[in-house]
Amino acid sequence: MAKILNTVFLSLTAFWLCFVWIVYCVKNAVVGALVACVVAVAIGYIVWNGQKLGARKQSESKQKRKQATCLAEFLRFGENNAELIAKMMRYYRFDIIEAQGDELIADKEGCRSIVAIRYMCDEVKQETLCQAVVLAKRSHCDKLYLFADKADKNALEKAREHFDITFVDTANLLELLEQCQMTPALKQCKRPKQNNVVLHYAFNKKRVGWYLCASLFCLAISVISVFPWYMLAWATINLGLAVYCTANKRYNALPTRVTLD
Repeated sequence: MAKILNTVFLSLTAFWLCFVWIVYCVKNAVVGALVACVVAVAIGYIVWNGQKLGARKQSESKQKRKQATCLAEFLRFGENNAELIAKMMRYYRFDIIEAQGDELIADKEGCRSIVAIRYMCDEVKQETLCQAVVLAKRSHCDKLYLFADKADKNALEKAREHFDITFVDTANLLELLEQCQMTPALKQCKRPKQNNVVLHYAFNKKRVGWYLCASLFCLAISVISVFPWYMLAWATINLGLAVYCTANKRYNALPTRVTLD
Protein backbone atom coordinates (compact mmCIF):
# COMPACT_ATOMS: atom_id res chain seq x y z
CA MET A 1 0.00 0.00 0.00
CA ALA A 2 2.85 2.38 0.85
CA LYS A 3 4.40 1.81 -2.59
CA ILE A 4 1.12 2.72 -4.29
CA LEU A 5 0.66 5.88 -2.20
CA ASN A 6 4.24 7.02 -2.81
CA THR A 7 3.90 6.47 -6.54
CA VAL A 8 0.54 8.32 -6.73
CA PHE A 9 1.76 11.25 -4.61
CA LEU A 10 4.97 11.79 -6.60
CA SER A 11 3.15 11.38 -9.93
CA LEU A 12 0.54 14.00 -8.97
CA THR A 13 3.27 16.35 -7.78
CA ALA A 14 5.18 15.95 -11.05
CA PHE A 15 1.95 16.47 -13.03
CA TRP A 16 1.12 19.70 -11.21
CA LEU A 17 4.62 21.20 -11.47
CA CYS A 18 4.94 20.31 -15.15
CA PHE A 19 1.45 21.60 -15.94
CA VAL A 20 2.09 24.94 -14.22
CA TRP A 21 5.41 25.51 -15.96
CA ILE A 22 4.15 24.59 -19.44
CA VAL A 23 1.03 26.71 -19.13
CA TYR A 24 3.18 29.59 -17.90
CA CYS A 25 5.60 29.27 -20.84
CA VAL A 26 3.33 28.11 -23.68
CA LYS A 27 0.00 29.63 -22.54
CA ASN A 28 -1.85 26.50 -23.66
CA ALA A 29 -3.65 24.43 -21.04
CA VAL A 30 -4.30 21.49 -23.38
CA VAL A 31 -0.63 21.08 -24.28
CA GLY A 32 0.30 21.53 -20.63
CA ALA A 33 -2.12 18.83 -19.52
CA LEU A 34 -0.95 16.34 -22.16
CA VAL A 35 2.75 16.85 -21.52
CA ALA A 36 2.21 16.79 -17.77
CA CYS A 37 0.37 13.46 -18.12
CA VAL A 38 3.33 11.97 -20.02
CA VAL A 39 5.78 13.24 -17.39
CA ALA A 40 3.59 12.00 -14.53
CA VAL A 41 3.35 8.53 -16.07
CA ALA A 42 7.12 8.42 -16.60
CA ILE A 43 7.77 9.57 -13.02
CA GLY A 44 5.30 7.02 -11.70
CA TYR A 45 7.00 4.25 -13.66
CA ILE A 46 10.45 5.24 -12.38
CA VAL A 47 9.29 5.55 -8.76
CA TRP A 48 7.37 2.26 -8.83
CA ASN A 49 10.31 0.36 -10.27
CA GLY A 50 12.77 2.18 -8.05
CA GLN A 51 10.95 0.90 -4.98
CA LYS A 52 11.14 -2.64 -6.31
CA LEU A 53 14.80 -2.30 -7.28
CA GLY A 54 16.17 -3.33 -3.90
CA ALA A 55 14.06 -6.49 -3.71
CA ARG A 56 14.82 -7.33 -7.34
CA LYS A 57 18.56 -6.88 -6.88
CA GLN A 58 18.49 -9.07 -3.80
CA SER A 59 16.63 -11.78 -5.69
CA GLU A 60 18.98 -11.57 -8.68
CA SER A 61 22.02 -11.63 -6.42
CA LYS A 62 20.70 -14.76 -4.72
CA GLN A 63 20.09 -16.42 -8.09
CA LYS A 64 23.60 -15.47 -9.26
CA ARG A 65 25.17 -16.95 -6.13
CA LYS A 66 23.19 -20.13 -6.68
CA GLN A 67 24.35 -20.35 -10.30
CA ALA A 68 27.95 -19.65 -9.29
CA THR A 69 27.76 -22.46 -6.71
CA CYS A 70 26.40 -24.84 -9.36
CA LEU A 71 29.16 -23.81 -11.79
CA ALA A 72 31.89 -24.30 -9.16
CA GLU A 73 30.62 -27.81 -8.41
CA PHE A 74 30.41 -28.56 -12.14
CA LEU A 75 34.03 -27.46 -12.66
CA ARG A 76 35.40 -29.40 -9.67
CA PHE A 77 34.22 -32.64 -11.22
CA GLY A 78 34.55 -31.64 -14.88
CA GLU A 79 36.92 -33.36 -17.26
CA ASN A 80 36.74 -30.71 -20.02
CA ASN A 81 37.44 -27.51 -18.06
CA ALA A 82 40.39 -26.57 -20.24
CA GLU A 83 38.31 -27.09 -23.38
CA LEU A 84 35.50 -24.87 -22.04
CA ILE A 85 37.82 -22.03 -20.99
CA ALA A 86 39.84 -22.28 -24.22
CA LYS A 87 36.66 -21.92 -26.25
CA MET A 88 35.64 -18.91 -24.16
CA MET A 89 39.04 -17.25 -24.55
CA ARG A 90 38.93 -17.70 -28.30
CA TYR A 91 35.68 -15.71 -28.23
CA TYR A 92 37.64 -12.90 -26.53
CA ARG A 93 40.19 -12.99 -29.38
CA PHE A 94 42.89 -15.09 -27.69
CA ASP A 95 44.95 -17.52 -29.75
CA ILE A 96 45.43 -20.82 -27.91
CA ILE A 97 49.03 -21.91 -28.56
CA GLU A 98 49.24 -24.94 -26.29
CA ALA A 99 46.85 -26.91 -24.08
CA GLN A 100 48.14 -29.44 -21.58
CA GLY A 101 46.09 -30.74 -18.66
CA ASP A 102 44.81 -27.78 -16.65
CA GLU A 103 47.15 -25.23 -18.26
CA LEU A 104 46.73 -23.25 -21.45
CA ILE A 105 49.25 -21.05 -23.25
CA ALA A 106 47.45 -18.19 -24.99
CA ASP A 107 48.47 -15.12 -26.96
CA LYS A 108 46.62 -11.87 -27.55
CA GLU A 109 48.18 -9.01 -29.50
CA GLY A 110 51.71 -10.20 -28.73
CA CYS A 111 51.12 -10.73 -25.01
CA ARG A 112 51.88 -14.34 -24.11
CA SER A 113 49.81 -15.61 -21.17
CA ILE A 114 49.40 -18.82 -19.23
CA VAL A 115 46.00 -19.93 -17.96
CA ALA A 116 46.04 -22.01 -14.78
CA ILE A 117 42.74 -23.80 -14.00
CA ARG A 118 42.60 -24.66 -10.32
CA TYR A 119 39.10 -25.69 -9.22
CA MET A 120 39.35 -27.52 -5.92
CA CYS A 121 37.31 -27.89 -2.73
CA ASP A 122 39.59 -25.57 -0.73
CA GLU A 123 40.84 -22.12 -1.69
CA VAL A 124 44.07 -21.77 -3.65
CA LYS A 125 46.96 -21.44 -1.20
CA GLN A 126 50.40 -19.88 -1.53
CA GLU A 127 52.05 -23.12 -2.59
CA THR A 128 49.73 -23.53 -5.57
CA LEU A 129 50.21 -19.87 -6.53
CA CYS A 130 54.00 -20.20 -6.37
CA GLN A 131 53.90 -23.25 -8.62
CA ALA A 132 51.70 -21.39 -11.13
CA VAL A 133 54.01 -18.34 -11.17
CA VAL A 134 57.12 -20.50 -11.63
CA LEU A 135 55.41 -22.38 -14.46
CA ALA A 136 54.48 -19.07 -16.11
CA LYS A 137 58.07 -17.82 -15.94
CA ARG A 138 59.46 -21.09 -17.29
CA SER A 139 56.98 -20.89 -20.17
CA HIS A 140 58.24 -17.34 -20.96
CA CYS A 141 54.81 -15.81 -20.36
CA ASP A 142 54.06 -12.18 -19.54
CA LYS A 143 50.83 -12.77 -17.63
CA LEU A 144 49.05 -15.39 -15.55
CA TYR A 145 45.28 -15.95 -15.56
CA LEU A 146 44.23 -17.93 -12.50
CA PHE A 147 40.78 -19.53 -12.78
CA ALA A 148 39.66 -20.83 -9.38
CA ASP A 149 36.70 -20.74 -7.03
CA LYS A 150 38.58 -19.05 -4.18
CA ALA A 151 42.12 -17.87 -3.51
CA ASP A 152 43.94 -16.77 -0.37
CA LYS A 153 43.98 -12.94 -0.56
CA ASN A 154 47.31 -12.48 1.22
CA ALA A 155 48.99 -15.12 -0.92
CA LEU A 156 47.51 -13.56 -4.06
CA GLU A 157 48.78 -10.07 -3.15
CA LYS A 158 52.26 -11.44 -2.41
CA ALA A 159 52.34 -13.37 -5.71
CA ARG A 160 51.34 -10.21 -7.61
CA GLU A 161 54.51 -8.57 -6.35
CA HIS A 162 56.46 -11.05 -8.48
CA PHE A 163 54.19 -11.51 -11.51
CA ASP A 164 51.23 -10.00 -13.34
CA ILE A 165 48.22 -12.10 -12.21
CA THR A 166 44.53 -11.79 -13.06
CA PHE A 167 42.35 -13.84 -10.73
CA VAL A 168 39.00 -14.94 -12.17
CA ASP A 169 36.68 -16.40 -9.55
CA THR A 170 33.56 -18.46 -10.29
CA ALA A 171 31.21 -15.45 -10.26
CA ASN A 172 33.40 -13.61 -12.80
CA LEU A 173 33.66 -16.73 -14.96
CA LEU A 174 29.88 -17.14 -14.91
CA GLU A 175 29.43 -13.56 -16.15
CA LEU A 176 32.02 -14.03 -18.89
CA LEU A 177 30.38 -17.28 -20.03
CA GLU A 178 26.92 -15.69 -20.01
CA GLN A 179 28.16 -12.75 -22.05
CA CYS A 180 29.50 -15.01 -24.79
CA GLN A 181 26.56 -17.44 -24.35
CA MET A 182 28.70 -20.47 -23.51
CA THR A 183 27.31 -21.34 -20.09
CA PRO A 184 27.24 -25.15 -19.70
CA ALA A 185 24.06 -26.96 -18.70
CA LEU A 186 24.13 -26.76 -14.91
CA LYS A 187 22.14 -28.91 -12.54
CA GLN A 188 19.28 -26.96 -10.91
CA CYS A 189 20.23 -23.83 -12.88
CA LYS A 190 18.44 -22.44 -15.91
CA ARG A 191 20.50 -21.72 -18.97
CA PRO A 192 20.39 -18.07 -20.09
CA LYS A 193 17.93 -17.35 -22.90
CA GLN A 194 19.30 -16.47 -26.31
CA ASN A 195 18.22 -12.95 -27.22
CA ASN A 196 16.90 -12.10 -30.66
CA VAL A 197 19.48 -9.95 -32.48
CA VAL A 198 16.90 -7.45 -33.80
CA LEU A 199 15.23 -7.03 -30.40
CA HIS A 200 18.63 -6.74 -28.71
CA TYR A 201 19.50 -3.89 -31.07
CA ALA A 202 16.10 -2.17 -30.74
CA PHE A 203 15.85 -2.29 -26.94
CA ASN A 204 19.48 -1.76 -25.97
CA LYS A 205 20.42 1.23 -23.79
CA LYS A 206 22.24 2.76 -26.74
CA ARG A 207 18.87 3.44 -28.41
CA VAL A 208 17.56 5.62 -25.52
CA GLY A 209 18.80 8.87 -27.06
CA TRP A 210 17.11 8.13 -30.38
CA TYR A 211 13.76 7.35 -28.76
CA LEU A 212 13.93 10.47 -26.59
CA CYS A 213 14.73 12.66 -29.61
CA ALA A 214 11.86 11.08 -31.54
CA SER A 215 9.52 11.68 -28.58
CA LEU A 216 10.52 15.35 -28.29
CA PHE A 217 10.21 15.81 -32.05
CA CYS A 218 6.69 14.34 -32.10
CA LEU A 219 5.78 16.48 -29.10
CA ALA A 220 6.98 19.64 -30.85
CA ILE A 221 5.19 18.76 -34.08
CA SER A 222 1.93 18.12 -32.18
CA VAL A 223 1.73 21.83 -31.32
CA ILE A 224 1.38 22.83 -35.00
CA SER A 225 0.03 19.59 -36.44
CA VAL A 226 -3.48 19.15 -37.83
CA PHE A 227 -3.60 15.80 -35.97
CA PRO A 228 -2.06 16.64 -32.57
CA TRP A 229 -3.43 13.55 -30.81
CA TYR A 230 -1.74 11.29 -33.35
CA MET A 231 1.65 12.95 -32.80
CA LEU A 232 1.19 12.94 -29.01
CA ALA A 233 0.46 9.22 -29.14
CA TRP A 234 3.72 8.62 -31.01
CA ALA A 235 5.56 10.85 -28.53
CA THR A 236 4.22 8.76 -25.66
CA ILE A 237 5.15 5.49 -27.38
CA ASN A 238 8.72 6.66 -28.01
CA LEU A 239 9.05 7.87 -24.43
CA GLY A 240 7.85 4.49 -23.20
CA LEU A 241 10.40 2.74 -25.41
CA ALA A 242 13.17 4.97 -24.01
CA VAL A 243 12.15 4.09 -20.45
CA TYR A 244 12.02 0.38 -21.30
CA CYS A 245 15.48 0.47 -22.91
CA THR A 246 16.86 2.08 -19.77
CA ALA A 247 15.21 -0.29 -17.30
CA ASN A 248 15.28 -3.71 -18.98
CA LYS A 249 18.11 -6.18 -18.42
CA ARG A 250 17.08 -8.75 -20.99
CA TYR A 251 18.44 -6.83 -23.98
CA ASN A 252 21.43 -5.18 -22.29
CA ALA A 253 24.80 -6.90 -22.06
CA LEU A 254 25.75 -8.16 -18.62
CA PRO A 255 28.47 -6.10 -17.00
CA THR A 256 31.55 -7.99 -15.88
CA ARG A 257 33.81 -7.05 -12.99
CA VAL A 258 36.81 -8.58 -14.76
CA THR A 259 38.04 -8.28 -18.33
CA LEU A 260 40.35 -10.56 -20.27
CA ASP A 261 42.72 -7.79 -21.42
